[in-house]
Amino acid sequence: MKTFFVRNFYILLGSSFIVGILLASCINGIFFDGEIKQTQAIYIDAYPVDAAPFKPSQSFWLGTDTNGRHLLHVIIEGAKYTIGLSLFIAGIRMFFSFVLGTIYAFYLQKYQRVLSALSNAFQYIPVVLLAYFLLRPVLNQAFEGFEYSFATRVWYEIILLTLLALPTVSLVIGNENLDHPKKRVYPEC
Repeated sequence: MKTFFVRNFYILLGSSFIVGILLASCINGIFFDGEIKQTQAIYIDAYPVDAAPFKPSQSFWLGTDTNGRHLLHVIIEGAKYTIGLSLFIAGIRMFFSFVLGTIYAFYLQKYQRVLSALSNAFQYIPVVLLAYFLLRPVLNQAFEGFEYSFATRVWYEIILLTLLALPTVSLVIGNENLDHPKKRVYPEC
């Protein structure tokens, strides 16, 4: 058991960090109604001494934004949405990649070389950069506000991030050593 923790120390450390932030986010939502602390000005003897944004300090661990919202509280409150959306997108990617990879492995054997060459092109294009350029026009907030509704932006992000990963993940799943069912030999019982 000790060797398990020694070998997987960094995985356990990262996982506990993510689980800790997720728990803190859920606790903040349940017990404090998702409230984000806000300090717009610091007063001494009823006179304003300093105004937001504040630098990181003992009072403001990560500082504040221009509206005086504590950035640590903003991060903690938004973590459940970010982590939840990431897990949702990863699940959708795996489901569709498994379906497409299985079709690729069993039914598209004639075209595997061509499809593999097309899919390998996605391994050389930085997907993060491609996602940034495709998401920026929709998620960029103009001075007047967002051009698209919140639901439209979320669904656009989910669909785009899912589609960008499908070719590569499908190819990996399809290239696993899957024998055709007719060639498979089953042991006698």
